Amino acid sequence: MSMNELSLAEIEYEQHVRECVRAALTSGASDLNEVLQETQGADPVLVAKLIDAERAKATVVHIGGSFITQDDTSSISYRLPAPDPSRSQWWFSTRGLSYISTIVRAQAARLSPCRIFSLGTPTLGWNLARSGIKMSVLDVDRDVISSLKPLTDDVDLIEYDAADELPSELIESFDIAVLDPPWYSEAIYTFLSRALTASKMMGEIYCTLPGRLTRPGTEIFRAQLIRDLISSGHEILALEGGTVHYQVPRFELAALKHLDGFKGVPWRAGDFLHIRKTSNKSIPKNYFTRNLHKSSPEILLNLEFSSGEQKRPARASSRRGSKNTLGISARVLTSEKILIFGQVKRQEL
Repeated sequence: MSMNELSLAEIEYEQHVRECVRAALTSGASDLNEVLQETQGADPVLVAKLIDAERAKATVVHIGGSFITQDDTSSISYRLPAPDPSRSQWWFSTRGLSYISTIVRAQAARLSPCRIFSLGTPTLGWNLARSGIKMSVLDVDRDVISSLKPLTDDVDLIEYDAADELPSELIESFDIAVLDPPWYSEAIYTFLSRALTASKMMGEIYCTLPGRLTRPGTEIFRAQLIRDLISSGHEILALEGGTVHYQVPRFELAALKHLDGFKGVPWRAGDFLHIRKTSNKSIPKNYFTRNLHKSSPEILLNLEFSSGEQKRPARASSRRGSKNTLGISARVLTSEKILIFGQVKRQEL
């Protein structure tokens, strides 16, 4: 895509977001968080800027309100480690999890007995564990997998990276697949490809998708994805807009807290794509690799706390003639354990 085409796409994208902002304000939205509910996943920073622009033209919008803590789901919220931004982790809100589990339970009852393939939806496995439904819950994050244990004998917990081929014992073994991929084209294509491989013929697949205004080009990507699925011989049964809601992770709270009127209540909502596998043909390859969700190079500092004492890692020396910059992000695992991720950037002097 040329720079001129990119600029045009960005202009059109901002205009679409502006129209949603105006519609939300006209319908009575009174603060940033209420407007975000109506903007189909648009960037909160852009939405805040457009609200300010509308306020400058007409003093009909009042931005205010106190800061509210993020939505709580069930007790699983307290067992899971903090979401990892490097893996694009967002946990479903109570509303989002309830929506998905209701659909999956109904479909599982209709197909009973059945087996469910869960990729990137660990909280769904926890939610359905007491239903007697046979499931395989796959996730790239070993800390997430560990936090779910123990579940019932009907649920298999598998540490799995979607960048790898699917294990042979999982191929064509499932009646239902539920996916929540990172919202990037390569990841979505990869997750869908793995689900098609895992599903039996006539199996049904549910996949979250970014709202059409999540970023410039999202609508074009979604249209191409639908065309690729249909051309590969699969059926599109439904695409429900704005139905899958997410919690606001701490890293997002920190990034957006400077926005006047932003509240830590769930605002992000994705769409829910429903597919039926009616062909053995996969979708075109647009696969992602580990480089999209693992920093390189990466330093992992594991700090363990006990009796108020901190075990400090040895300080690395810097080579003469170069300048090293260490960027760090932290992840809380438990009350006694924190993971700190560091990425070193070297500049030769």
